[in-house]
Amino acid sequence: MLTAFLSKLLIVIGTLGLYGISKANEALKTVFEDSTKPINQIAEINSRNLHHCFAIAGALLDPTPAKVNQAVADIEANVAAINKIFPSNMSTRMTADEAQLAKQLAQDRTTSEGLSIAL
Repeated sequence: MLTAFLSKLLIVIGTLGLYGISKANEALKTVFEDSTKPINQIAEINSRNLHHCFAIAGALLDPTPAKVNQAVADIEANVAAINKIFPSNMSTRMTADEAQLAKQLAQDRTTSEGLSIAL
């Protein structure tokens, strides 16, 4: 009788443990999708923007047509990649502060012509 009771208790505790683990996994998945992925996307955008600076500087230091054309091609490829990354970053769930910053960044991206002037 005691063995049966302890066995049932063990099954109940095990079931509760598995339920808790599944909830923790769901919470971590949310953290990953709403925080970690956007951070990686922002880092990718920043890296590509830095490559713009290097490409422009390289073209200014060696203004041969081949070097300038390569810099323009690199920058256009980076801009195309950023244009693919940016919308998916904007579609994630954000806090109020993050949403405000993202809205400002989206507005600044559409009104800025600095890169096109440099090209």
